[in-house]
Parts: sequence; structure tokens; C-alpha cells
Amino acid sequence: MKEDFEWIRSWTDLSNNEDLPRILLIGDSITEGYQELVRNGLKGVCYVDYIATSYPVNRTMYQNLITSIANDSTYDLIHFNHGLHGFEMSLEDYKAYINKVISSFRCKSIIMVTSTRVNLPNTYDEDLKWGKVLKDRNMFIKTYALENNFILDDLFELSQKIENKDRLTDGFHYQRSGYEILANQVVKSVKMALAKSLTK
Repeated sequence: MKEDFEWIRSWTDLSNNEDLPRILLIGDSITEGYQELVRNGLKGVCYVDYIATSYPVNRTMYQNLITSIANDSTYDLIHFNHGLHGFEMSLEDYKAYINKVISSFRCKSIIMVTSTRVNLPNTYDEDLKWGKVLKDRNMFIKTYALENNFILDDLFELSQKIENKDRLTDGFHYQRSGYEILANQVVKSVKMALAKSLTK
């Protein structure tokens, strides 16, 4: 099922340069929110490209889009996060399509990322529904990372500690200060992963 409004945003930074490692951030509006901060935090360390979209992982559009972007450049690292769309998707479908997409990548290293907390104080029942979906999806992401020897970036755990003053009232998104908190962890995870890959 499509959402009422579907969107795609992407950026490739100095696409012909090969003097630094190149990484790709894949995600949704949360990734869109922190990508510029991550780019600034990794300036001089690596080139940071990104693709963010509302399409869920079980749609052919998503699979074709993400695979094409991920394999259009030579990436040293992909930072992958996509769990806040496709609410009606079953857990089994989510697992199958995540594996399908990840298996299509030709990059050297992958960071699997848990999805951030949904915080809906005015619609608590809906918050509980999202809480169950995210708990199951994030548990799978953690297991999948462990089984495939991927680095895990646990943004869900970090998002639990982000205060309401750093959030927007829609329950999903953040003020710039909140995105700064997330971006700082992404930068650390990327630096750690790049250092690890260089020692192999």
C-alpha cells in the first residue's frame, strides 16, 4: 500500500572524486534530517552520499531505487536504516525484503541501523502499536547484523534518551538539536567502521 504522499530525496557528493572513502546513508526522513550534519562531521574523512525515501522495503519501487543507487558508485560503507514506513507489513515480509535489498549491495562494509523511537503522547494507543512494530523490527536488525558480522548502530537506544524539547510534536521527527544527537553517533559509527575496514 502506498502512503498518501511518497517522496525521494538524494545527493551524491563530488561523485567523481576518489581521494577519500565514499559512504552511502540509506534511510527515511530521519536520515534526511541528519544527513547534512553527518556530512559536516565527516568532512575530510570521507564523501557522504545519501538516499532517503518514504517507500517501504516491500515495494518494487524501493528495491529498484535503493539497489540502483547503492551500486551506481563504489562505496566503502553503507549505513542502512529503514523501519518507519510500511506499517502494515508483516514482520516476515520485512525480514525477507531487508535481506533481499542488503544482499544486492556490492559495498565493502555495512552498518545496520535500528529505527528511532516513535513518541506520540497524545495518541498513546497508536504509540503502543508502533512500539510493537519497532520492537520486532529492531530485534531483527540486531540479530541480522550479528549473524552477518555487520556493525550495529543502535539509534533506537539513543533516541530513547532524547528529550521532548529536542523533538517535534508529530512523534517521529526532531528539532535540529535532536538530529545533532543522532548525527554525532552516526559519525562515530562511520569512523569506527572505516577504521576497522582499513585494518583488514
